[in-house]
Order: sequence, then structure tokens, then C-alpha cells
Amino acid sequence: MAINVNIQNLINSNRTLSENDVRQMFMYYYGRNPDPRTEIAYWTKKTSKQLESALKPNAAQFNNAGYYKDVLSSQSSSNVSPSDSSQWTINPDSQNYIPQNGTTGNTGGTGDTGDTGDTGDTGDTANTGLNQAEYDRLNNYINSLDLSDTEKEFLRQTFLNKDTYTTGATIPTNAEISQWISDSATQAQADIDPYYEKITAEELADYKDKMGDIRNESARFAQDEASSYKQKLAETKQNLRARGATFSGANRAMLGKESVIGANGVEGALPNARRGLWENKLAGWQESARDTGIAAERKLGSGTIGNEYGLVSPYASGSRDYQSGRTQVLYNPTELNQAGSYAGYGQTPVSGGYTSSYELQRLRDIDIEKQRRLRNYALNIN
Repeated sequence: MAINVNIQNLINSNRTLSENDVRQMFMYYYGRNPDPRTEIAYWTKKTSKQLESALKPNAAQFNNAGYYKDVLSSQSSSNVSPSDSSQWTINPDSQNYIPQNGTTGNTGGTGDTGDTGDTGDTGDTANTGLNQAEYDRLNNYINSLDLSDTEKEFLRQTFLNKDTYTTGATIPTNAEISQWISDSATQAQADIDPYYEKITAEELADYKDKMGDIRNESARFAQDEASSYKQKLAETKQNLRARGATFSGANRAMLGKESVIGANGVEGALPNARRGLWENKLAGWQESARDTGIAAERKLGSGTIGNEYGLVSPYASGSRDYQSGRTQVLYNPTELNQAGSYAGYGQTPVSGGYTSSYELQRLRDIDIEKQRRLRNYALNIN
């Protein structure tokens, strides 16, 4: 017969186990519920395949369980004596099968319940080199660290994992783990930072170049437009003279303050057209600057982007008077960093600004590299 389909699907999923998953697998392989204080607490942090590999080797002991009936009942079980499953538990530190009276650390594969291994204190994990006192000491130290829950859980998985240690391994001291955490963080930052400094500097230079292009375009347009307007004004005056309208209302209506008889409050068709042309151009440049600026802020952070000055703007806000050489701010960041000017990258903006996506990714990469280095320290414990 084959293994129960629901249990097989659970194993194949290799998911992190829930309490109900742990109960199902213990009941199927051992014919009993797991101990909630030790076995459930331990195995809910593991995967279904890890639990299967722990349960399956001794499943032949329990002829009242589903796995024995489904899979093993028709197979030879020589050298194996059926046993009461209530005697057997899984030490949460070692996955070794021991009698619940706790007198031995390793049972071997025969199902004997007392004298197959060296005796020791309850909780010793003879195959791992990490006893209960050291486990508790490391766990308490990790809990005391000023770290996030996610970081603490990573440290538990790294330094409280039975697979980290072998018999005779030197268990790291609190000071050693603290030094490894510090070294991992320092070395990870030293490896990661140069890349982000490079791409941040490149992005900032690209942003400034684009803003410079807009400023230069406005300056070139101002020069060309001034020459064109001067020529058009001369031609218009000549036409008015030819019509004998130099001192007429038509002259004022066309030229406004450029008229020889004065504006008398009239802007004039020609100056009005000039102002409209400039307003359209300014709106286009400001839109381009805004698109460029917001994109840069999202990558670099609002605190990295400074004000961009120098957009040529002959008309002051709300004014009809053209003034050569006048400029205005091209782009003002969403929210400037009150700490000061650009000094590398990663400045934190005040409320309302953009946080640098580069900075967020930098921190994630540093965290990943720090964890990789910590794993390497753990691998070298043995």
C-alpha cells in the first residue's frame, strides 16, 4: 500500500509546519499526539520534509500507527520490536529518539529504551555538542540583543540549530557572537556601499545634466526670441506708418506700451502674443523639470536633491512686463532635507519627501550580506 495521500501532499509541499500539521504527521507515523511544550514548539519552525526525515526512521516501532499499517505492515521488520509510541519523543535540540524518562541521549536503531547510549542529564544532545544549558544561554543572549524580531529569529536558526554543531565543537561565547555580528555588519557595508555610492553619484550627475539642458534651452530661446521680436516690432511699426496710423488708436491696440502715443493701460496685441509664447514655453520646461526631478527624488531621496535655479523667465508671476535677464527656480524638491546639502547619499528627508529607493535597497543588500557572513561564521564553528 502507499502512504496516505493527504500526508504525502503535506510532505511534498515542504511548507513550514503549523501546529495541526505537526499533529497530523505525529499521529500518522507514531500513532500519538506530539508534546505541545517540546515537540510542537520545535517542529512548527521546521518544514514537512524535515519532520518526515525525523519520524520515518523509527516508524517501524509503532504498529498501531497509520504509516505502519499503510506502508510497513507487508514488509519484513526483522530486528525491530513493536513499541508503545507514548515512550518516544523527539528532543527539540537533536531530533534523536529517546525514552521520555530522559536517561539516554541516543537510542540507536533498535528500539531499546534505556541503555543503548551513554547516559547523561535530561536535555543533553549527545550528537550535537550543544546541551540544554548552552542552548538556553545562547537563546537568552539572542533575546537580549537590540535587534528586530526577524534578525533575532535568524540568529536562533543559525546558532541554535542542531546542525551547526558536532560533538566536541566549541560553543561560541556571547562575546564571540557579538563580535561576529559587528564584523559581519561592518564588512557587509564595506562591500555594498561602494556600488551604491557609484550609482548614486551617476544618477545625481545625470539629473543635473538634464536640468542643465532645460536651462540652456531656455537661454537659447530667450536670445532667439528677443531677436525675432525686435524684427517683428520694427516691421509692425513700419506697416502702421505706411497706413498713416502711427498716432492712432490702432497703433496703441497693436503695440501697447511700444506705441509712440503710450499704452494708456492697453497691453497691445504684439506684446500679448509675446507673453503667451513665453508662458507656453515656461510651462513645458517646468513640466519636464518636474518629471525629471520627481524621478530623481524617488531614486536618490528628497534630501539629496537641491533647488535647481536659472530657468530664464522674462515675465514675473502675474506681470505683463517683459524684463530681459530675469530667471526663476527651475525645480524645487518635494521636501528638502533640513540636515543640509548633498553629502554622499542616504540622507533621510523630512516628512513629506521621498525616501531614496537606492538607500532602501542598499540596506536590504547589506542585511542579506550580513546574514551570509554570519552563516559562514556558523559553518566554521566545527
